[in-house]
Amino acid sequence: MTSGTLAVISQSGCSLSFFSLSSGTRTALIPNLIAEPHELLHDLKRNLLYVSHAYRYGHFWVHGESSHEISVIDPVKKEVVDVIDTKPVLSPHGMWLDERRDLLWVSYEECEDEKGEGGVGGGEFGDEKYCEEGGEWDEDACEFVYC
Repeated sequence: MTSGTLAVISQSGCSLSFFSLSSGTRTALIPNLIAEPHELLHDLKRNLLYVSHAYRYGHFWVHGESSHEISVIDPVKKEVVDVIDTKPVLSPHGMWLDERRDLLWVSYEECEDEKGEGGVGGGEFGDEKYCEEGGEWDEDACEFVYC
């Protein structure tokens, strides 16, 4: 039998569901996320989930204003603990953690500082202030640094 939990985002439902792998039953729901959650990444070191938000509504070919947020979710408390503003990077998509350098990388569609071109940007977590002892979130310790 498989144990554990599966986290699943709903782009159109703007929610994150948690499912028991052993029973298939939904065990928790976080509704009312920022519009259009797009990609999901688990940070094992901090035990946090990152959810990129690409647009305010719609999909790649037909969408509204570009988003510039990554929601940070505590999977134990089942709540959003912070939102990372990725500006000048817009429409964040796929994410990757560089554990050696303690960076969160994200692909994006456009950047305010460039001529509408996409690329990859990185954000650093600082010197272990990001999630201090006791599990409290330090809002000032994570800053999106460049595109």
